[in-house]
Amino acid sequence: MEKKIVIVVSSIVLLIGFNLFCWAAEYPSKTIELVSPYGVGGAMDLGGRIMGNSMSKYLGQRFNPVNKPGGDTTIGARYVISQKPDGYTVLVTAPTTAVFYPKVVKAAGYTMDDLTPLFGYGEVMLFVVVKADRPWKTLNDFIEDAKKHPNQFKHGSWGMNSFGNLGMAMIDHHAGIQTQHVPFFSPPEALNALLGGHIDIFASSGVVQGLTEAGRIRCLAISGSQRTDLAPGISTLTELGIPLVITFHHGFYVRNGIPKKIQETLIQAGRKASNDNPEEVKKRFFDVGLTPAWAEQEAYRNKIMADSRMYDLAIDLLKLPTYHKK
Repeated sequence: MEKKIVIVVSSIVLLIGFNLFCWAAEYPSKTIELVSPYGVGGAMDLGGRIMGNSMSKYLGQRFNPVNKPGGDTTIGARYVISQKPDGYTVLVTAPTTAVFYPKVVKAAGYTMDDLTPLFGYGEVMLFVVVKADRPWKTLNDFIEDAKKHPNQFKHGSWGMNSFGNLGMAMIDHHAGIQTQHVPFFSPPEALNALLGGHIDIFASSGVVQGLTEAGRIRCLAISGSQRTDLAPGISTLTELGIPLVITFHHGFYVRNGIPKKIQETLIQAGRKASNDNPEEVKKRFFDVGLTPAWAEQEAYRNKIMADSRMYDLAIDLLKLPTYHKK
């Protein structure tokens, strides 16, 4: 009897292994679902579509974009994690989905170990802006004024757990100042509040070049590791003496348990899509507010872990309740 059980179990294991081998050997043989945990439009959704379209010619199969917004991106992530480990459901998102929101969203129901990052392909940075008629010509001007008037100036964002609020909390911390947080429902609403004089400063994740050129707002700093053509001539936070780099590094992820061969197939297609025609990629990314930033799997993992440590500090600064900590 025991021998029969051993034979049955062994057969099941061999069958599972054979199926995984077949998936990897034939992959991809059908359309791949590309899930964005954000709504239609915006840098994440559009950038993911650009990458998917470019990768399709190397894979021989197209990506089908699917938007599953809500729950601070955890609904889309949870959906991807629930699918078969066959590589036909891919998540396009940022490290916040992997290491931040699972900690602060009670209903998330997953941890960073449930997602496998494949590669990073582009970055969104914060543009720290004020209304053009305000007296601050530089970020240091604002910081000096804020030190004289603690907790009197207001910064806007698109929610307590948003990239913009996390960024301003970190800037406040490193600059030694305090500003009041005023949450809105979306980045455009926060920007309109800035233009209307209802808030004093805003860390925008969207391109603000048009409003800057129109003389309506003034960009004081960017949060990237280096300057960008999206905001010509504007200094980084680190150049201004604030040792802080805050970027939203977009990438492709799959659920855990995906065969390594399938991972490598997707990574190779992403690498080719990013590197074969870099100037065209740059132009298409700039059009949606993205800066090209290719990162191989291990480098992207390291970036995620560095971001995780920064988010833990932000959680402490904002006194956010946490749930699914690793």
